[in-house]
Amino acid sequence: SSLKLSEQFLKDISFYVSDMRVLKNTFNDYVIMANKLSENADNELQSKRENLFALALYKNLYPYDYSRLQKNEGLIPLCIEKDKLIEYYKKDIVNRINELENEKQRIDSETLKSFNELKLIFKGQHIPYNSLSMHSVHDVEEISTFEGLSYLRHPNHSGYAVQIRNLPNGETYYEREKIIKNKANERIAEIDKEIRKCKSKVEDIEIKTFNSLLIDYGIEKYFSEENLAKIKADYKELIANELFKGQKKENLLNDEKEKRLNLQLNFIRMLINKNYFDENYLEFTYNNKSEL
Repeated sequence: SSLKLSEQFLKDISFYVSDMRVLKNTFNDYVIMANKLSENADNELQSKRENLFALALYKNLYPYDYSRLQKNEGLIPLCIEKDKLIEYYKKDIVNRINELENEKQRIDSETLKSFNELKLIFKGQHIPYNSLSMHSVHDVEEISTFEGLSYLRHPNHSGYAVQIRNLPNGETYYEREKIIKNKANERIAEIDKEIRKCKSKVEDIEIKTFNSLLIDYGIEKYFSEENLAKIKADYKELIANELFKGQKKENLLNDEKEKRLNLQLNFIRMLINKNYFDENYLEFTYNNKSEL
């Protein structure tokens, strides 16, 4: 019962296994790996039955590539590159922080524009200065708020002031001004909160597992067409180095082999997406080279 696999896992791998001999050999290897782990009671990998079976299955489906794991080479390490994922992730966060900072600048600019437009709305009756107390008249350009003000010096008509009046909907300038400021301040507070959250993610990035980073970043983005093409190119170069001692050959893979490589990549992507492959359990392979 300690070796029992979940029904969901069996469904996930069924598409990739069509030969019962492969399945039988995989189970035998799985038992060997599980028994090896059981010798170490402190080994946290004991509880990862699906992870172990996935590794054993990969060994039987792609034995040549599995053997490369002993040198930390092959398609799996190319797909599980934590340093590269961290690079992508940081770049995404920095871009997001820059977007948020730019939005703050736009809000400041738009808020100022809104105030200036609002001031233009408040054109009321032209009143001669001599009918007003001079200290109650202010220049539009010298004020940042209309709070407590009643009259503005008319910029184009010397000797006249403009009385601050209500908007057509009954709002005073003071009320409308507060609405504009509050909306701007609320959004700026939201932006500042998101910026702090982004910076916190950068601080925690090194201690996160590959799979948790992948969830945050997005597996589709990580395995974009561009990144998949790079992985395939690096893998083909690895094969070329093995076969031709570093001399690159054109059309190394024919159409049939290219299809098999795509299927192999899809298999790895599925195992990573389902959390059956991660950067930790591979240590079992690296540290037990003679076992399988």
